Amino acid sequence: MAYPMADLATLADLADVVGAAVVVGGVAFAVVQLRQYRRQREDTGAFTVLQQWADAESLKALDAVYALPDSAPAEIVEAANARGEVTKIYNRLELMGMMVHARMLPISTANEWAGGAVRVSWRKLRPWIEGKRASIGSERPGEWFQWLAERFDDLPARDEKTGAHVAHRDWKP
Repeated sequence: MAYPMADLATLADLADVVGAAVVVGGVAFAVVQLRQYRRQREDTGAFTVLQQWADAESLKALDAVYALPDSAPAEIVEAANARGEVTKIYNRLELMGMMVHARMLPISTANEWAGGAVRVSWRKLRPWIEGKRASIGSERPGEWFQWLAERFDDLPARDEKTGAHVAHRDWKP
């Protein structure tokens, strides 16, 4: 059976429209999937950070860093690090910086959760880290910890006197 040319042209036009709709739908689906993947990755990053800080040992290590004087000399830091508590915090903040840089952890979440710890720890440990760098001739030790502390300088610090129950009282689910 022969089809009139007008019918074939109409079918071709219809096929073009359907093809375009399939492409647009595919792109929309891909965008949704990418957003979901990014959100899942950020959630995983946030959970990892929370796990790292949510035990008594980590909090004890943070207390050891907080007890140091600002710009603590290397020998004082080394004495406080006898049980590896300073190194534990240093390594966790280094990892957090890497995770923020890789966009695995939103900087806003990192700042809310550990902004104070990062700022205080950098203020206390900076000379010790710079001494490590000088002793080995490399800028690598503490690079991500410093990077994170410097990024936090651009963000507002959390008001340490105001609790979350007050600061976020208008939050709605």
